[in-house]
Amino acid sequence: MGFGAHPLGLFIFLQICLFSLPGVLLISFFNFESWRYNNINQDLKFEAGLWYFYSIIVIFYILSIMVLVTKLKSFNDLKYQFLVSESDFAKLSNVLILVSFLYVLFLFVLNDSLPIAVLFRDGLVSGYLARVEYQNNMESFRIPYVSDLMDQVVQYQFLFIIVGAKLLNIKISKSKLFFSFLLVFLLLAIDLQKSPIIIYSLLVIYVFHSFSGNFRKLFLLSLMIIPFVVLIYLVTTEIPIDYILTSISDRLFLGQNQGFYHILNSISPMDKYMWQGFPFSSFFNLEQYRADIDILPKIYDKSEYMSMVNANSFFLGQAWSMYGYLGLLISPWIVGFLISLYVKFFDFLISKNIYLFLPMSFLLIPTLKINQSFTYFLFPKHIIFNFLFLSTFIILLCFIFKFKVVKFENINFKR
Repeated sequence: MGFGAHPLGLFIFLQICLFSLPGVLLISFFNFESWRYNNINQDLKFEAGLWYFYSIIVIFYILSIMVLVTKLKSFNDLKYQFLVSESDFAKLSNVLILVSFLYVLFLFVLNDSLPIAVLFRDGLVSGYLARVEYQNNMESFRIPYVSDLMDQVVQYQFLFIIVGAKLLNIKISKSKLFFSFLLVFLLLAIDLQKSPIIIYSLLVIYVFHSFSGNFRKLFLLSLMIIPFVVLIYLVTTEIPIDYILTSISDRLFLGQNQGFYHILNSISPMDKYMWQGFPFSSFFNLEQYRADIDILPKIYDKSEYMSMVNANSFFLGQAWSMYGYLGLLISPWIVGFLISLYVKFFDFLISKNIYLFLPMSFLLIPTLKINQSFTYFLFPKHIIFNFLFLSTFIILLCFIFKFKVVKFENINFKR
């Protein structure tokens, strides 16, 4: 945290300190009662909490070794080793905005059944039903690989602009910043999910903090997220305004880990859960079963879970469903090692081109899905594809539009 804060710091804050740790403390160690954890005895809740802390200790241990041994780079010193013209930066940022605009326009014009469009056209109930249809049949709304790539490009372009402006110490017009962020907002709001917008907003605040080091401003900007979240809830739900904060805290702190506890309570480790996310699973005729789907009836009534995709979980839940206690024991070491490898890989890339890869690291590192599945790390095809597709596309644009970054080797300019 502070001046030159690394994206790894935001990963720790978001994925651990915000989304998982508070819920584990409340449920496992403070006997907090919640309908989400009905039928789970306190002994198992306590055991789940111990396994959670074991996994966090292991991950922090591996990350600490990585930081101490290899030293994370100071981006605010490294920037003085690079030279880029303001005109080249403006040209590439305009191209990224144009590409993002065309993609978002394509989504809205070509498909009038997007949940956000249905919400504003036909009302809240129709919007919710459209959201269920979108989440359960996403392949009919998206183009394989292309949609994933363009989603990343839209989110990247705003970070490219604000990071580049900070590195070059130039001002960007408010209209350009607003339009750029609006494109991101429209994209993330398409399926009426609130968490992607909140996470991205926190990510942007953290980027500004990384270049200013101002903790007071970080705190005040973070507080501004609260009315923003309340407004989103008012627009997209029928929850009474006096109950919104209770609903948000319940979803944020208690809803994130519920799948993990119910998987430990109700799922016996089986081979059938081993192939989720396995590369080319369809080629080998491997059926993909998910424990975070199978435990939905344990949490919700039939009228509710029939419209849900899965229960929020923690990577230990899937590790248990695949390998039992062995999975709980070894999975944190695998996850910690892969996170460290990913962070150091970006550190290397940033040392070669800070203008392209620093904004990319702010986008991809904090959003590593530690609160989802173990196979996300064990078979990291999504991590690899997201990076390869986005970096290849951005580098291709740089060649086409002659975006040049000059690196002064072995020179360490001081502020």
